[in-house]
Amino acid sequence: MKKIFNISMAQFGTWIKDKRMIYLVLLVFFLDQQIISAMHENVLATGEKYAMLEPFIAISSTMWLQIIIPAIYLLLMYDFPSVYGGRYFYLVRTGRDKWYWGQILFSVLCTLVYSAIIVAITVIVGMGNIEFKADWSNLVVNGERIFDANNLGTALIKPSTFYQGRMWMVFGYNFLFCSLNLLLCNMVQLAFFAFNHPKIGFFACLGINSLGAVLAYVTENVRWAFPTANAVFSFHFTDYLAKPKYPIYMSVLYFLIIIGALIISGLFGIMNTRLAEGTEK
Repeated sequence: MKKIFNISMAQFGTWIKDKRMIYLVLLVFFLDQQIISAMHENVLATGEKYAMLEPFIAISSTMWLQIIIPAIYLLLMYDFPSVYGGRYFYLVRTGRDKWYWGQILFSVLCTLVYSAIIVAITVIVGMGNIEFKADWSNLVVNGERIFDANNLGTALIKPSTFYQGRMWMVFGYNFLFCSLNLLLCNMVQLAFFAFNHPKIGFFACLGINSLGAVLAYVTENVRWAFPTANAVFSFHFTDYLAKPKYPIYMSVLYFLIIIGALIISGLFGIMNTRLAEGTEK
């Protein structure tokens, strides 16, 4: 167990200091231009402020950002799992099974940190538009009465979201779904690597998320076959009456079952497949 922990922490330390973190600037740009700025306009118009966690909930409820957020994450993790240079010999020295579980623990750390970074960005960039509140702000609860129907800031958090309970609970679900969706991407990459097709995993994740976002608006039944719709909390309820139309626990099980299946298949692959030299390139 100690060796697995050391493997994951060594890789995490290298990853968090890598120059590719500059891609986070793209994330700040998209979140600020598309979400934070719209909420800022409502604050200027009314003099009221949003609750601190509401910008993150708004971001998690925006379907097209379910393409952007994983895409930027995949740019940060484009070579996962990395066996460049001496890391291949590190894999051989530590043993494939321990190295494999180390990659899973490393993935969990990365997904949690990346999700936390998104929360931090919304708080830092939104400073001046937010305040600490334990529950929903008036701008969210009564936004449709204050502004017209075309107001973007109001449309970001629908009644189907804030009618479901306390803001902290909804935030927790959104954070969980965001992290699970990213972890699923990593497990797809790891499984393809285990069977000597590392590059396919990267493009498979992009394709699945993009296709899922498109089909989410096309058909009600097919959308739940993709992680994109399952990761959006507000999709689980009707827009106006806020009645459940797809159980939350089913989406949690969806992610856990697929992630579990990918881990098992990847473990089989890593223990039985001869890693080719091309894996390092």
